[in-house]
Amino acid sequence: MIKKITLISITALALMGCGGSDSSEAVSTKVTDIAGLEGFWNTSYDKDGKHDELYEFFFANGEIGIFDYQGDTFDNGAECYLIGRSQFEIRQNVAGVFYFYDLKEEKEGLKFDAEISTDALTLIDAFDPNKKVVYPKVTKTLAEIEAKRCPSSNKAVFQKRR
Repeated sequence: MIKKITLISITALALMGCGGSDSSEAVSTKVTDIAGLEGFWNTSYDKDGKHDELYEFFFANGEIGIFDYQGDTFDNGAECYLIGRSQFEIRQNVAGVFYFYDLKEEKEGLKFDAEISTDALTLIDAFDPNKKVVYPKVTKTLAEIEAKRCPSSNKAVFQKRR
């Protein structure tokens, strides 16, 4: 499930055909290192008339934590969050371009640049700057989400793997 979630997030960027949402008036700055991506981002999406409430925490070391609400119209499950680590992490090449790295398959994925503002993170396809996806900052606190953790969730999500 966790692999599918991050894959959807990566695919969202790959499939964006044009500039994405520009509803924010906040000034964006270019992110120059992985630590600059750190934050709690709303990566929710709609598909086939269903909403998937989904959040991702990007750690300063490139790891990604996943928070998937099971009580939405997409999952139709219990009113709790499935929490875990992604099999993907964010890395950066020598040219300064970010990319998703699949830890299980041991291969590079989508390459992107990033901009951040006070209220959103924008991922920009490294090969086509017209392809963007905007992830708003999560307005819920980690404590609110932790309080609704599904019993089957990984309790060690915030413990470093390295």
